[in-house]
Amino acid sequence: MVVPKIIEIVFQLLYSLLTVIQVLIIIRCVLSFVPDWNNRFTAFIFGVTEPILSPCRSILRQFDFFRMLPIDLSPILAFLLLGLANRVLWMLESVIWRWVGVFA
Repeated sequence: MVVPKIIEIVFQLLYSLLTVIQVLIIIRCVLSFVPDWNNRFTAFIFGVTEPILSPCRSILRQFDFFRMLPIDLSPILAFLLLGLANRVLWMLESVIWRWVGVFA
């Protein structure tokens, strides 16, 4: 049957996307210690991860404690949220598989 294969491919792509984003955030954290940021690779990494980290940074800035810290904790919050998204995706996948199993 074609539908289960399509569902499997879609969920694998979504899981892979979440994993790639997590890896890029780790690379960005490592690159933050490198003094030369003026190249295309770092621009790409920062361009891809900034739309994820910026809202996390905004959330953390609402709390005085996090505003006073000398380090940016937005990657940690992003990892927590991406992990939550991964878990929700896993639960959604199991619900869909049960639904598809009913009609198979």
